Amino acid sequence: MGRHDLFDPVLAALSDNSARTAPVIISISGPTGIGKTASAIRIAHLARDSFPDGQFYTWLGGTSQPTSSADALRALLRATGVMAAMTPEQPRDCASMLRERLADRRALLVLDDAADPDQVEQFLPGTGGCAVLITSRPVLWALSGAWHLRLPPLAVADTCELLERIAGSRRLHRDGAEALRLAEHCGGYPLAARIAAARLVNQPALPVSWLTERLADDRRRLDTLTIPGASMRSGLAASYHALAPAAQRALRRIASLASSELTASELIGLIDEDAEHAVEDLYSASLLESAGLSEAGELRYRLPGLVATYARERTDHDDR
Repeated sequence: MGRHDLFDPVLAALSDNSARTAPVIISISGPTGIGKTASAIRIAHLARDSFPDGQFYTWLGGTSQPTSSADALRALLRATGVMAAMTPEQPRDCASMLRERLADRRALLVLDDAADPDQVEQFLPGTGGCAVLITSRPVLWALSGAWHLRLPPLAVADTCELLERIAGSRRLHRDGAEALRLAEHCGGYPLAARIAAARLVNQPALPVSWLTERLADDRRRLDTLTIPGASMRSGLAASYHALAPAAQRALRRIASLASSELTASELIGLIDEDAEHAVEDLYSASLLESAGLSEAGELRYRLPGLVATYARERTDHDDR
Protein backbone atom coordinates (compact mmCIF):
# COMPACT_ATOMS: atom_id res chain seq x y z
CA MET A 1 0.00 0.00 0.00
CA GLY A 2 1.79 3.10 -1.25
CA ARG A 3 5.54 3.73 -0.97
CA HIS A 4 6.48 0.90 -3.34
CA ASP A 5 8.46 3.35 -5.46
CA LEU A 6 10.50 4.23 -2.35
CA PHE A 7 11.25 0.60 -1.55
CA ASP A 8 12.42 -0.48 -5.02
CA PRO A 9 15.89 1.20 -4.85
CA VAL A 10 16.41 -0.17 -1.34
CA LEU A 11 15.50 -3.70 -2.44
CA ALA A 12 17.85 -3.40 -5.42
CA ALA A 13 20.72 -2.38 -3.12
CA LEU A 14 20.01 -5.23 -0.72
CA SER A 15 19.83 -7.85 -3.45
CA ASP A 16 23.07 -6.82 -5.18
CA ASN A 17 25.60 -8.49 -2.89
CA SER A 18 27.87 -10.06 -5.49
CA ALA A 19 30.90 -7.79 -5.04
CA ARG A 20 30.27 -5.98 -1.76
CA THR A 21 33.14 -5.61 0.69
CA ALA A 22 31.11 -3.70 3.32
CA PRO A 23 27.55 -4.15 4.57
CA VAL A 24 24.71 -2.14 3.07
CA ILE A 25 23.30 0.19 5.75
CA ILE A 26 19.83 1.66 5.20
CA SER A 27 18.59 4.31 7.64
CA ILE A 28 14.81 4.86 7.59
CA SER A 29 13.72 8.01 9.43
CA GLY A 30 10.52 9.90 10.02
CA PRO A 31 8.20 11.17 12.73
CA THR A 32 6.39 8.97 15.21
CA GLY A 33 3.57 7.03 13.60
CA ILE A 34 4.72 7.44 9.99
CA GLY A 35 5.25 3.70 9.52
CA LYS A 36 9.02 3.23 9.92
CA THR A 37 8.87 -0.15 11.65
CA ALA A 38 6.24 -1.51 9.28
CA SER A 39 8.29 -0.33 6.31
CA ALA A 40 11.49 -1.95 7.62
CA ILE A 41 9.72 -5.25 8.26
CA ARG A 42 8.10 -5.12 4.83
CA ILE A 43 11.45 -4.48 3.14
CA ALA A 44 13.05 -7.30 5.15
CA HIS A 45 10.29 -9.67 4.07
CA LEU A 46 10.66 -8.75 0.41
CA ALA A 47 14.45 -9.16 0.62
CA ARG A 48 14.43 -12.48 2.48
CA ASP A 49 15.78 -14.51 -0.47
CA SER A 50 18.93 -12.36 -0.52
CA PHE A 51 19.76 -13.33 3.08
CA PRO A 52 19.54 -17.11 3.38
CA ASP A 53 21.44 -17.17 6.69
CA GLY A 54 18.78 -15.29 8.58
CA GLN A 55 17.14 -12.03 9.51
CA PHE A 56 17.52 -10.73 13.05
CA TYR A 57 15.41 -8.04 14.74
CA THR A 58 16.07 -6.00 17.86
CA TRP A 59 14.27 -3.01 19.35
CA LEU A 60 16.60 -0.26 20.62
CA GLY A 61 13.97 1.83 22.42
CA GLY A 62 14.71 5.24 20.91
CA THR A 63 15.34 8.18 23.22
CA SER A 64 12.42 7.52 25.55
CA GLN A 65 13.12 3.88 26.53
CA PRO A 66 16.66 3.11 25.34
CA THR A 67 17.50 -0.57 25.50
CA SER A 68 20.74 -1.58 27.18
CA SER A 69 23.31 -2.19 24.45
CA ALA A 70 24.58 -5.25 26.27
CA ASP A 71 21.08 -6.75 26.51
CA ALA A 72 20.34 -6.10 22.83
CA LEU A 73 23.69 -7.54 21.71
CA ARG A 74 23.24 -10.64 23.86
CA ALA A 75 19.77 -11.16 22.42
CA LEU A 76 21.19 -11.00 18.89
CA LEU A 77 23.97 -13.43 19.83
CA ARG A 78 21.43 -15.89 21.20
CA ALA A 79 19.43 -15.52 17.97
CA THR A 80 22.53 -16.53 16.00
CA GLY A 81 22.93 -19.66 18.12
CA VAL A 82 25.19 -18.61 21.02
CA MET A 83 24.17 -20.17 24.34
CA ALA A 84 23.30 -17.64 27.06
CA ALA A 85 26.12 -18.88 29.30
CA MET A 86 28.63 -18.17 26.52
CA THR A 87 27.73 -14.53 25.90
CA PRO A 88 30.31 -12.01 27.19
CA GLU A 89 29.52 -9.50 29.92
CA GLN A 90 30.93 -6.38 28.25
CA PRO A 91 29.11 -4.77 25.28
CA ARG A 92 32.38 -4.38 23.37
CA ASP A 93 33.07 -8.11 23.65
CA CYS A 94 29.49 -8.90 22.62
CA ALA A 95 29.87 -6.66 19.55
CA SER A 96 33.11 -8.43 18.58
CA MET A 97 31.52 -11.84 18.93
CA LEU A 98 28.50 -10.74 16.87
CA ARG A 99 30.77 -9.60 14.04
CA GLU A 100 32.60 -12.93 14.17
CA ARG A 101 29.31 -14.84 14.08
CA LEU A 102 28.14 -12.88 11.03
CA ALA A 103 31.48 -12.80 9.18
CA ASP A 104 30.71 -15.72 6.84
CA ARG A 105 26.95 -15.26 6.69
CA ARG A 106 24.51 -13.47 4.46
CA ALA A 107 22.23 -12.04 7.09
CA LEU A 108 20.06 -8.96 7.60
CA LEU A 109 19.83 -7.04 10.89
CA VAL A 110 16.83 -4.84 11.65
CA LEU A 111 17.63 -2.28 14.36
CA ASP A 112 14.34 -0.65 15.29
CA ASP A 113 14.00 2.81 16.88
CA ALA A 114 17.60 3.91 17.23
CA ALA A 115 18.31 7.04 19.25
CA ASP A 116 21.53 8.17 17.56
CA PRO A 117 24.45 6.90 15.43
CA ASP A 118 26.58 6.02 18.47
CA GLN A 119 23.96 3.53 19.62
CA VAL A 120 24.00 1.82 16.22
CA GLU A 121 27.73 1.58 15.52
CA GLN A 122 28.43 -1.39 17.77
CA PHE A 123 25.79 -3.52 16.00
CA LEU A 124 27.19 -3.11 12.49
CA PRO A 125 28.67 -6.22 10.83
CA GLY A 126 32.05 -6.00 9.17
CA THR A 127 31.51 -7.94 5.94
CA GLY A 128 29.68 -7.33 2.68
CA GLY A 129 27.44 -10.37 2.91
CA CYS A 130 25.33 -8.66 5.58
CA ALA A 131 23.04 -5.66 5.57
CA VAL A 132 21.40 -3.49 8.22
CA LEU A 133 18.03 -1.75 8.25
CA ILE A 134 17.78 0.96 10.91
CA THR A 135 14.70 2.95 11.90
CA SER A 136 14.88 6.19 13.88
CA ARG A 137 12.87 9.35 14.47
CA PRO A 138 15.82 11.70 13.81
CA VAL A 139 17.87 11.40 10.64
CA LEU A 140 21.13 9.65 11.50
CA TRP A 141 23.28 11.93 9.33
CA ALA A 142 26.51 10.99 11.10
CA LEU A 143 26.14 7.27 10.36
CA SER A 144 29.02 6.60 7.99
CA GLY A 145 28.20 4.92 4.68
CA ALA A 146 24.44 4.78 5.23
CA TRP A 147 21.67 5.34 2.70
CA HIS A 148 19.08 7.70 4.17
CA LEU A 149 15.39 7.21 3.43
CA ARG A 150 12.97 9.74 4.93
CA LEU A 151 9.45 8.37 4.90
CA PRO A 152 6.93 10.92 3.59
CA PRO A 153 3.31 11.03 4.77
CA LEU A 154 0.93 8.61 3.12
CA ALA A 155 -1.12 9.97 0.25
CA VAL A 156 -4.78 10.54 1.05
CA ALA A 157 -5.81 7.67 -1.24
CA ASP A 158 -3.47 5.29 0.60
CA THR A 159 -4.79 6.51 3.95
CA CYS A 160 -8.35 5.81 2.75
CA GLU A 161 -7.28 2.29 1.77
CA LEU A 162 -5.79 1.71 5.23
CA LEU A 163 -8.96 2.97 6.92
CA GLU A 164 -11.07 0.68 4.76
CA ARG A 165 -8.95 -2.36 5.59
CA ILE A 166 -9.59 -1.89 9.29
CA ALA A 167 -13.04 -0.26 9.52
CA GLY A 168 -14.58 -1.84 6.42
CA SER A 169 -15.09 -0.39 2.96
CA ARG A 170 -18.91 -0.54 3.09
CA ARG A 171 -19.10 1.84 6.03
CA LEU A 172 -16.65 4.33 4.57
CA HIS A 173 -18.11 4.19 1.07
CA ARG A 174 -21.52 5.02 2.52
CA ASP A 175 -20.30 8.59 2.98
CA GLY A 176 -17.32 9.09 0.75
CA ALA A 177 -16.96 12.81 1.51
CA GLU A 178 -16.67 12.19 5.26
CA ALA A 179 -14.26 9.31 4.68
CA LEU A 180 -12.07 11.64 2.64
CA ARG A 181 -12.16 14.25 5.40
CA LEU A 182 -11.23 11.59 7.92
CA ALA A 183 -8.22 10.53 5.84
CA GLU A 184 -7.09 14.15 5.49
CA HIS A 185 -7.31 14.71 9.26
CA CYS A 186 -4.97 11.72 9.80
CA GLY A 187 -2.23 13.80 8.16
CA GLY A 188 -0.62 10.92 6.29
CA TYR A 189 0.31 9.10 9.52
CA PRO A 190 -0.51 5.37 9.39
CA LEU A 191 -0.69 5.28 13.20
CA ALA A 192 -3.31 8.03 13.23
CA ALA A 193 -5.31 6.18 10.57
CA ARG A 194 -5.15 2.92 12.55
CA ILE A 195 -6.32 4.66 15.72
CA ALA A 196 -9.15 6.41 13.86
CA ALA A 197 -10.23 3.17 12.23
CA ALA A 198 -10.15 1.36 15.59
CA ARG A 199 -12.44 4.01 17.06
CA LEU A 200 -14.88 3.49 14.20
CA VAL A 201 -14.82 -0.26 14.77
CA ASN A 202 -15.53 0.35 18.46
CA GLN A 203 -18.56 2.54 17.61
CA PRO A 204 -20.29 0.67 14.76
CA ALA A 205 -23.60 2.53 15.11
CA LEU A 206 -22.14 6.03 14.75
CA PRO A 207 -21.55 7.78 11.41
CA VAL A 208 -18.05 8.62 10.19
CA SER A 209 -18.88 12.32 10.75
CA TRP A 210 -18.91 11.63 14.50
CA LEU A 211 -15.16 11.08 14.28
CA THR A 212 -14.29 13.74 11.70
CA GLU A 213 -15.96 16.43 13.82
CA ARG A 214 -13.72 15.56 16.73
CA LEU A 215 -10.60 15.51 14.59
CA ALA A 216 -11.51 18.87 13.08
CA ASP A 217 -11.35 20.45 16.54
CA ASP A 218 -7.71 21.30 17.29
CA ARG A 219 -8.34 21.08 21.04
CA ARG A 220 -9.73 17.52 20.80
CA ARG A 221 -7.63 16.09 17.97
CA LEU A 222 -4.90 14.39 19.96
CA ASP A 223 -7.34 13.16 22.61
CA THR A 224 -9.32 11.58 19.78
CA LEU A 225 -6.20 9.95 18.35
CA THR A 226 -5.62 7.98 21.54
CA ILE A 227 -6.70 4.44 22.34
CA PRO A 228 -5.34 1.95 24.89
CA GLY A 229 -1.85 1.03 23.77
CA ALA A 230 -1.53 3.66 21.02
CA SER A 231 -1.34 7.45 21.13
CA MET A 232 -0.18 10.07 18.68
CA ARG A 233 0.40 12.50 21.55
CA SER A 234 2.83 10.24 23.41
CA GLY A 235 4.87 9.64 20.28
CA LEU A 236 5.06 13.33 19.45
CA ALA A 237 5.99 14.05 23.07
CA ALA A 238 8.97 11.69 22.81
CA SER A 239 10.25 13.58 19.75
CA TYR A 240 9.62 16.95 21.41
CA HIS A 241 11.42 16.13 24.64
CA ALA A 242 14.44 14.85 22.71
CA LEU A 243 14.96 18.37 21.29
CA ALA A 244 17.29 20.95 22.78
CA PRO A 245 15.41 23.71 24.68
CA ALA A 246 16.08 26.24 21.90
CA ALA A 247 14.53 23.94 19.29
CA GLN A 248 11.53 23.31 21.57
CA ARG A 249 10.96 27.06 21.86
CA ALA A 250 11.36 27.45 18.10
CA LEU A 251 8.77 24.75 17.43
CA ARG A 252 6.26 26.37 19.78
CA ARG A 253 6.81 29.77 18.22
CA ILE A 254 6.43 28.50 14.66
CA ALA A 255 3.23 26.65 15.56
CA SER A 256 1.70 29.67 17.27
CA LEU A 257 2.60 32.24 14.58
CA ALA A 258 2.76 30.39 11.27
CA SER A 259 -0.15 28.72 9.50
CA SER A 260 1.34 27.99 6.07
CA GLU A 261 4.52 27.09 4.24
CA LEU A 262 7.49 29.33 5.00
CA THR A 263 10.94 29.74 3.51
CA ALA A 264 14.02 29.07 5.59
CA SER A 265 14.66 32.79 5.98
CA GLU A 266 11.05 33.43 7.04
CA LEU A 267 11.31 30.67 9.63
CA ILE A 268 14.56 32.10 10.94
CA GLY A 269 12.86 35.49 11.22
CA LEU A 270 10.30 33.97 13.60
CA ILE A 271 12.91 32.52 15.96
CA ASP A 272 14.75 34.63 18.50
CA GLU A 273 17.90 32.59 19.20
CA ASP A 274 20.22 30.25 17.33
CA ALA A 275 17.65 30.16 14.57
CA GLU A 276 19.56 28.28 11.87
CA HIS A 277 20.50 25.44 14.20
CA ALA A 278 16.94 25.25 15.53
CA VAL A 279 15.50 24.90 12.02
CA GLU A 280 18.07 22.20 11.17
CA ASP A 281 17.31 20.36 14.41
CA LEU A 282 13.56 20.42 13.76
CA TYR A 283 14.03 19.17 10.21
CA SER A 284 16.44 16.42 11.27
CA ALA A 285 13.97 15.38 13.99
CA SER A 286 11.24 15.05 11.30
CA LEU A 287 9.16 17.77 12.97
CA LEU A 288 9.47 20.05 9.93
CA GLU A 289 8.66 18.86 6.41
CA SER A 290 10.22 20.02 3.18
CA ALA A 291 7.73 21.82 0.94
CA GLY A 292 9.95 22.20 -2.12
CA LEU A 293 11.42 25.47 -3.40
CA SER A 294 9.99 28.97 -3.52
CA GLU A 295 9.86 30.94 -6.79
CA ALA A 296 13.18 32.48 -5.76
CA GLY A 297 14.73 29.03 -5.32
CA GLU A 298 14.73 29.06 -1.51
CA LEU A 299 13.85 26.01 0.54
CA ARG A 300 10.32 26.01 1.96
CA TYR A 301 9.14 24.16 5.05
CA ARG A 302 5.87 23.38 6.78
CA LEU A 303 4.80 21.91 10.09
CA PRO A 304 2.84 18.67 9.73
CA GLY A 305 -0.68 19.25 11.02
CA LEU A 306 -0.47 16.91 14.00
CA VAL A 307 2.95 18.28 14.97
CA ALA A 308 1.49 21.79 14.93
CA THR A 309 -1.42 20.65 17.10
CA TYR A 310 0.96 19.14 19.66
CA ALA A 311 3.25 22.19 19.58
CA ARG A 312 0.29 24.49 20.31
CA GLU A 313 -0.55 22.29 23.29
CA ARG A 314 3.00 22.72 24.51
CA THR A 315 2.73 26.48 23.98
CA ASP A 316 -0.29 26.58 26.27
CA HIS A 317 1.61 24.52 28.86
CA ASP A 318 5.20 25.85 28.63
CA ASP A 319 4.63 29.51 27.74
CA ARG A 320 1.71 30.08 30.06
